[in-house]
Amino acid sequence: MKRIAKKIIKLNFQEINLLPKWTIRKMVFVAILIAISVSFVIVVVQIIPLAVIPSFKFSFIGLPIKITGFIFGPIIGLFVGLISDLLSILFIPPAGYHPLYTLATALNGFIPGIFGLYFTQVLRTAFSSKYKIQRITQKISILGIKYNAAKLNYDYKLADKYAIKIIKLDNKKIYIKENETFNALKNINLIVSVIVLCFVFGIVVTLVHLTPQNILDRSFISNKKILLVLMSLGIVSMVLFIIFSRFKLKSKFFLTIAPIISFSAVLELVNVPILSYADLLSIGGGDKNNIYIWVTQHILLSPIKIWFNVFVVFFSYSIVYKLINKNEALSYK
Repeated sequence: MKRIAKKIIKLNFQEINLLPKWTIRKMVFVAILIAISVSFVIVVVQIIPLAVIPSFKFSFIGLPIKITGFIFGPIIGLFVGLISDLLSILFIPPAGYHPLYTLATALNGFIPGIFGLYFTQVLRTAFSSKYKIQRITQKISILGIKYNAAKLNYDYKLADKYAIKIIKLDNKKIYIKENETFNALKNINLIVSVIVLCFVFGIVVTLVHLTPQNILDRSFISNKKILLVLMSLGIVSMVLFIIFSRFKLKSKFFLTIAPIISFSAVLELVNVPILSYADLLSIGGGDKNNIYIWVTQHILLSPIKIWFNVFVVFFSYSIVYKLINKNEALSYK
């Protein structure tokens, strides 16, 4: 039975890889997204010279990278983030640079890739009707073997018991085929997303609570309660929105936006300290006692950045994903 269970998992999850099946179309789109990331920065800097500051540039270069990671997985996302940032430096030398900016940009591709892999592949496979039917079929096969063994041993009472179980499982399989819905998948997406957001919220509360007051006194916002409200505003609004969208949005929209919301919250949690520390070292003089000056600078814009990223990534993904997967026949063997 253990061998059969392993076989089921292998059959259903064998196509889930950190590196997806490579096609000509996907190669071209990865190159295009790198070009978009770099050219977007170049254009924005011409319009808004302030974007030459690395932390501002980061806000613009990150959008195509997030989409790349979400679609192609964490490895490609990491690669695109790294290459895009290095190429942008060649064309637009930043006003102060630190390798942490490149790290943050690379994570902009890696983290969405992890969430994309988990939500759009692992969860969709585990909660798909095909997977459920295969598991039921395997159970029926096992019960069939036990049924035949019971009959050979003239244990008709036990054989009847197995026969009833087989009939119930067969009826269940028919029901799943005829009544396939996305409710289970939507529910697990909701649960996982809320858990992720609550985890992020918990970390934010803990960090604010543990921060000494004398360090906060050096920042723009010295009141812990106000700081906590600002830091958690985006996360709380995300929790409310994702609960609302579970019941109001169409399945395909909800199943796309749930992972985007989740990775946006995690990215903000990761990016704020990295970018703040990079700002401190590159343009802030390096005095670590002033770290919260740079942290609060990013926190003030966090809710706006989070929601802007969510909707831009969502609508961009909806378009790009269809184009990438339009013709899977063009592939290298």
